[in-house]
Amino acid sequence: MVVTEDRTAGADAAELVFVDYDPLPATPDPRRTLAGEITLFPEIGTNVAMHEGPEELDETLFAGCEVVVSGTIVSQRLAPVPLEARSSAAVVGEDGRLTVYLSTQTPHQDRDGLARFLGLEADQLRVVAPDVGGGFGAKLLAVEDVLVAWLARKTGRVVRWTESRSENMVGMHHGRDRDPRDHDRRHERGRDRGVPARHHPEHRCVRRYRRFPPPSHGADGERCLRHPEDRGAGRTQW
Repeated sequence: MVVTEDRTAGADAAELVFVDYDPLPATPDPRRTLAGEITLFPEIGTNVAMHEGPEELDETLFAGCEVVVSGTIVSQRLAPVPLEARSSAAVVGEDGRLTVYLSTQTPHQDRDGLARFLGLEADQLRVVAPDVGGGFGAKLLAVEDVLVAWLARKTGRVVRWTESRSENMVGMHHGRDRDPRDHDRRHERGRDRGVPARHHPEHRCVRRYRRFPPPSHGADGERCLRHPEDRGAGRTQW
């Protein structure tokens, strides 16, 4: 991490950092990732970073349904490209309270996330979300925001970070990239009973709901550790 008094010096100093990467096999497909043919962390023994929901869906949830329709609907990866790049700043006030300015679409969620990562109570920090311009779902709490907040507390100084256009193009969160397997079961009278779904998104778990919530439903999801060939710098996996 490079911290300087001005942006120009920071860019020059960052050029002096050399990173030596070890090549790793790519695992771009979530089904292949979950199969465990390649594990990114062999000492852990699995590529599943998090599981949400029951271990097994309740098959008796739809007892009495006689029509079953199943299929896989792939939602391709999307790269949000907002005109405005990301920026954040943090300062510790005289009362010791941390104030963080984020170009974010989710300030309340980000406050709770920062509090968790920094070991603070939620009322010990404040997140301000000014006009952020375009976001398209990608302007969320990022690792850079956490580092800016941590540095402000570590140094007692105002800390700012603004990415360049090139950094935004290679480092901003991607979206979607889901591979859900859906099973739609209907009651013999035609009334929709619900949708159990299992999702394997690359970086987030999103439950599937209908416009009108059914009387019963079930869902679970897993977050996979993957190393796709087209991953840009700055994306965090674990």
